[in-house]
Formats: sequence, structure tokens, C-alpha cells
Amino acid sequence: MNTYLELQQVAIAYQHNTIVQDFSLSLAQGQLGCLLGPSGCGKTTLLRAIAGFEPLTQGQIKLQDTVLSKPTYTQAPEQRQIGVVFQDYALFPHLSVAQNIAFGIRQQSKAQQQARVQALLDLVSLPAFAKRYPHELSGGQQQRIALARALAPNPRLLLLDEPFASQDISLRESLAQEVRAILKQTQTTALLVTHDQHEAFAMADKIAVMQAGRLQQWESAQVLYEQPSNRFVADFIGQGSLIKAEIVDETQIKTALGTVTHPQAIHFQRGDTAHLLIRPQQVHITPTGNYQAGVVSCVFRGENYLLTLQLPDTERIHAYAVQPVLQNNPVQFQLELHQGLLLK
Repeated sequence: MNTYLELQQVAIAYQHNTIVQDFSLSLAQGQLGCLLGPSGCGKTTLLRAIAGFEPLTQGQIKLQDTVLSKPTYTQAPEQRQIGVVFQDYALFPHLSVAQNIAFGIRQQSKAQQQARVQALLDLVSLPAFAKRYPHELSGGQQQRIALARALAPNPRLLLLDEPFASQDISLRESLAQEVRAILKQTQTTALLVTHDQHEAFAMADKIAVMQAGRLQQWESAQVLYEQPSNRFVADFIGQGSLIKAEIVDETQIKTALGTVTHPQAIHFQRGDTAHLLIRPQQVHITPTGNYQAGVVSCVFRGENYLLTLQLPDTERIHAYAVQPVLQNNPVQFQLELHQGLLLK
């Protein structure tokens, strides 16, 4: 992979309060990356540093092998050739759609501006909207115009800060897919900030999961889901439960559901406490199941029901069911414990 954007051991602090620390990742040209994590974990602060709005206290940021930021130097934002799509879109209300899109290319001739504006309106599927004003657009249309404006100067990198946050939940994933298609068509390298894993999964090639200013894992959505690097990632990505497991020996683990052979036990020491990740799709409700648990709750989810099951101790796991089950009723289920991921 040819590195295009690179963050090397980046740290950002405000008055001795460290917001981001020891953060490193690299993004290839044309890739779509994402900073994903709970509110307050440093995502937007890191994005602002890449844009040139926040200084670094440690490390460096490079784009196409050019240093953009380090503790002793910060290249001015306007010199970075980086486009930004803000959460509120920041469209100028007194300018038409065409004037908004052309705002960053005013140094070009009128003919060049008109051609570029029309090409971008075609790209975002709003070809007849040039003379309209922002207040005449829906939220989704405003989002597309903000994207077109950011793409107009052909930025080296595009940053998107929670661009779908103001949209209805039902629209966010489809909008993310639309934006991904546009960015892939234009071969734009981009970095998205979001706290919504569905948006991240729909749009990004690689996702950086953040917690308290630190990078927990930088991988594709599939790897994050199937092979989380730690308990935080396992708990944050997807629906799942972590149950305690004691390492009996290099082949066996002991849980609230019994002692079983587990292929990952060899990576632990005898007597260690680990945590077994159980996803709902691993739990099969069946009258012939080899385990029994009480139903704590049953929530209708449209295509199925999500059950919360109480294990023999105080721990709980989740399961999907096609029929509702009354609270406190016992259910039988099948579970292949050895298929669960074992984490420290």
C-alpha cells in the first residue's frame, strides 16, 4: 500500500489536558477512512488537526510525503488543499447553489466555473438546481451541495465531520452509501468522523475505533466485527456479550455455561481470566438445545425479536428469535462456545 495520508504518534492537548495521544494510522490514495468512537473521544479534534485548525503537541501529520503539522510547525489551512464538509453543511444562505459550489474556484474564469459547477451538479444528481437557494433544499440535497462545493477545487483530501448527523436515522445509511459512490467515482481520498457504526460500515474502507483519545483498532468493518482486538472494540462494534472465562489449561476454558475446549486457550496462562465474545447469531433457540436460560427481555426488531437471556450466574447474552417469548420464561438454546472469540 502506498501511504497517502499518514499520522505518526500524534498527540493534541489543551492547557495540559491531553485530548488525543499516541495516534498513528495511514490511508492509501483513493481510500475512504473513518474515525469512529463515542462522543468526546477526540475524533473531531483529530480531524481539525488534519485540516490545520489545531496544533500538535507530539508527532506529525503528512500528506503525500509533505509534513502538514508537527509541534514546531503548522502549515496554514488554506495551503493544505484539503476540503471539509461540516456537520451543519455551512452553505451560504444568500448565495445560490451554483454560487455556493463555485465559492472555492472564484479564481477561475466564468466559463470554467460554470462547467465545473454543472459537472458537479450532475455528479450529485441535482442537475437543475443551480439557481436555487439553500433554504429551498431538503436536508439530503443540502448535504449533496456541501459535498459538491468541497469537491469543486479538486482537494487532495476530503474531511467529513458527522455529515449525516442532522438527517433522519432512516436516511443516514443510504446517504452514506450515496456519498461513498460519489467519492469512489471521483477517486477522492477522504476521512469521515462519526459515532454511528452503521454510517461507518456503509461508507468506509477502513475504520479507526477510538476511545479516550487513543486508537484501539484500524481495520475494515468485517475485521472489526469478526476479530476485534480488545473488549472495547468487541463491545462497541455490533451486538454482542462478553462473558467471563477462566483458563483451565492450554486447551480448555471454564464459563458459566460449563467447561469446553477452545482453540485460543493456548494463548493464555493457566488461571488467567479472559472474556468470551458471544454474538446473537451464535445462539440458536431450539427445544433440543444443550443449555437453558431465563428470558430477561424480548424486544421486537421488525425482522425478528432480540432476547436477553440470564445465564446461571449474573451474566447475560443476546439471541435472535422468530417468535416472541414471555419474560421470565425459560428457553433452551444451542451454543458452540468454542466459536466465540476469546479476549483479555
